[in-house]
Amino acid sequence: MLTYLLAKKGYDVLAISSTYLDGKLVKKKFFYRWDKNVFPARVVRCKTIKIERVYSPPLILFFPVTMFFQKFSLIHVHGVGSFSSFTGMLARLLFRNVRLVLTADMDLSTFLRMKKSLLYKRIMSLPLKVADALIVFTNREKGFLVEIGMNERKIHVIPMGVRFDNLSRISNRLDSDEIVLGFLGKIQRVKGVHRLAEPILRIMDEYPQKVKVVFAGPSQDADYASSIIGRLSKFSNFEYWGPLPLGSVDNFFRRCDIVFVPSLSESFSAVSLEAMAAGKCVIASNISPINKFIEHGKSGFLVDNDEQFYEYTKLLLNNPNLLKKIGRSARKKVACHAWVEVICKFESIYEHLLETVRK
Repeated sequence: MLTYLLAKKGYDVLAISSTYLDGKLVKKKFFYRWDKNVFPARVVRCKTIKIERVYSPPLILFFPVTMFFQKFSLIHVHGVGSFSSFTGMLARLLFRNVRLVLTADMDLSTFLRMKKSLLYKRIMSLPLKVADALIVFTNREKGFLVEIGMNERKIHVIPMGVRFDNLSRISNRLDSDEIVLGFLGKIQRVKGVHRLAEPILRIMDEYPQKVKVVFAGPSQDADYASSIIGRLSKFSNFEYWGPLPLGSVDNFFRRCDIVFVPSLSESFSAVSLEAMAAGKCVIASNISPINKFIEHGKSGFLVDNDEQFYEYTKLLLNNPNLLKKIGRSARKKVACHAWVEVICKFESIYEHLLETVRK
């Protein structure tokens, strides 16, 4: 979205990406319609390879040769320790007039590992030190970076942007005869999907006519996903939509009234913000950064144990007016995350860095 909006504002934007999607390598032509949607930004899909590792997630490498044969004023890359962050660092070192911006979405596990291993910290910190500006979504991440020795003056906190204009048009009117509960995200342990199994089974059993349940998202861990989806699928009021293309995400939010976010760890929790923008009540883990934008009992519910997913869902099912009230409050709460607001903050940083090149 950032790429598209910058291009619409007149910037010459080239997005360089891989052919990797939801844990799989796919052919370039698969992305043709997707990439066309970000016009007038241009998109280059680079040759990508996937290297499996025994005790770690697979290593995804792509080779952005284009980056070294075209003239750029500024390069913006994502991820602490990502392949693209090291590629961007190399370009910044090779070309004196290029400025590097790095979105440093550091999670707790990466931070703790950097604290524990000096070698790991030195390697992962290289792109962070070379970058001219570091973007984080929350003050929590800023604190992580400062603690590992990054210059606080080049760290900028910019809230994650959501498609507020589109999502806020979605109705949060309730059908009193049917309330839909939903989960959207990767079906994997870190997303905490297993925490929902028992609470939802009880709810579907107690409200067989009133409640529908919709799960959507790729099942990257087949055994883990089947153990959960298989149990829930025994109920006729459960639906699993599988992986959703970007264009179908709004349909999920139109369908749901309550959205679960049971994650064990999150960097920014886009689903929470999007659901709130759509006027839905979010029942989520009481973890950072989710608990920074959900006010418990007013713009959503924060849970400290699995039983509370059941308790708060039942409370809302029995109090539909409360469900509507929280949905309205949630929408107002995340208005500051609208891209029209966020894009101005990125522009300010970009312009400041480009001015240093002109001097």
